[in-house]
Amino acid sequence: AALLTALVHAVFISEAADRADPGDLLQVMNRRMFPDLDRAETFVTAVVIRLEAGSPRFAYASAGHMDVAVWRGTEERIEFLPASGLPLGIEPEAAYRARTVPLAAGDEVILYSDGVTEAEGADGTLFGSEGLSAIISATFPAQAADQIRAIVAGLDVHRADRPLRDDVALLLVK
Repeated sequence: AALLTALVHAVFISEAADRADPGDLLQVMNRRMFPDLDRAETFVTAVVIRLEAGSPRFAYASAGHMDVAVWRGTEERIEFLPASGLPLGIEPEAAYRARTVPLAAGDEVILYSDGVTEAEGADGTLFGSEGLSAIISATFPAQAADQIRAIVAGLDVHRADRPLRDDVALLLVK
């Protein structure tokens, strides 16, 4: 896992500065990493977001990663944006298309790993996008760090004493 992470990181760093379009970046990353991923018989999910200072929008492309969540502050609802392409390493010439999403004052962008939504409770139920949505809704408009802490605490309560089966990664942008 560490070698795979290092590979993804190295390719991302070497290509990101030259590419403004998240879809183009994922396409180049896929082509460069495909031989190694194919040989290892594995794949990688990823999401790339381009935020522009002073712009009321962002662009994203997703290679089979979890949905991007957008909290719509004025409407007090969450919107889930689906993946726009296959995981990296599945098809060498896979196409990835960026999508531009408008933002308004009070909106939040939440990125998370499947360890968040697939955390199992004592009864076997998953935390799910419903659990994530409920905590974002209950904590809005708190500071991002406080909302992240609330999500992690909610996962702990949901899991009870069950161990995590996957990584938990969260990023919240206000």
